[in-house]
Amino acid sequence: MVLKSDRGAVTAELIVLMPTVLMGIGLIAWLLSLATAQLRLEQDAGYLLRNHLIGKELEVASDLSLELFAKGRLSCLALAKPGLVTLRTEQCGISLG
Repeated sequence: MVLKSDRGAVTAELIVLMPTVLMGIGLIAWLLSLATAQLRLEQDAGYLLRNHLIGKELEVASDLSLELFAKGRLSCLALAKPGLVTLRTEQCGISLG
């Protein structure tokens, strides 16, 4: 037996729940894109570090900031990408030259 007062309850619950579910899916998608961008930044830093260690000239995209520094015998670089969340990575290697 269905009471008249229960009619539309499922629809109302769905209306309340749907924006929350969509916001959660959007948040997960944004976090995945952020993780992908960080991995790309790590790869770019490794490529730039290898080129720096063998003495090649470094070319960096305009949206990235590059900082070269030394830690003892190691040559290091820090690569950062500003945005809503600033992504940053630091890599070091032994200089060959």
